[in-house]
Amino acid sequence: MYQCKIIQYLRQKHGISAREMSKAMGISQPRYFRIENENAKATYHLRQITEKGFETIIENRKESIEKLKTDYIAYKDSLLEWECY
Repeated sequence: MYQCKIIQYLRQKHGISAREMSKAMGISQPRYFRIENENAKATYHLRQITEKGFETIIENRKESIEKLKTDYIAYKDSLLEWECY
């Protein structure tokens, strides 16, 4: 096991790219990597944008999973049939 920040652990565990995270946080990718990899002081602002990032991704994925659920229900009985759109 290696040491990492919790933000990196959660990002990797849940398949969140650094690009997706930086976009959700409203910052550049290089800035995101500095936050993830350096011992930056956990300021109020930094905590806010980090929370915003995770909350944005959670909301976006809720919408995505609901769309998958709807499609799955619609095609449940024909999952192994050939048909593309």
